[in-house]
Amino acid sequence: MRTFRLIGMALLALCVTFTSCSNDEEEDSNTTIAQLKGIWFNGENENYPYFIIEDGYCYFSENTSVVTGNNGEKYKYTFDSKTNIMTCYQYDFEESKYFSQADYFKVKSISATKLTLEILDDNQVEVYETMNFIKK
Repeated sequence: MRTFRLIGMALLALCVTFTSCSNDEEEDSNTTIAQLKGIWFNGENENYPYFIIEDGYCYFSENTSVVTGNNGEKYKYTFDSKTNIMTCYQYDFEESKYFSQADYFKVKSISATKLTLEILDDNQVEVYETMNFIKK
C-alpha cells in the first residue's frame, strides 16, 4: 500500500513538473517607432497628402520635402507603444514655438505598406476621424 502511495505521489510530482504556465512574455504586437518612420501617402487629403514620420518629429505636408511655413503642419511627438498613441504638439510658425495643447493620433493598424490613424479627442476616447495611408 505504501508503494502505491509513493508511486502516486511521484506521478503527481511528474505531472506538475511538466505542466507549464502560459508564456509570461507576451508577443510584442504593439507598434514601434521603426514601423512608423517613413513617408505615408493619403490620396483623400488634397491639402496635405503626405504624413512624414522621423525621429521625434512628424509632418502633414503637401510634398515629401521638409516642411516649413505654409507647406504643412509640423509636430513634435512622443509615442506610447503600449497604447499605440502618438501625443503630438503642433509647431506655431508665427510664434516660433510649439503649442502646449496636444493632439492625439492612435495607430489603429500598421503593416509594411498600410497605416490607419485615428484622430482622438483630448480625453483620448472619442474618434474624430480615421485616416488611411500607404507607404511611399
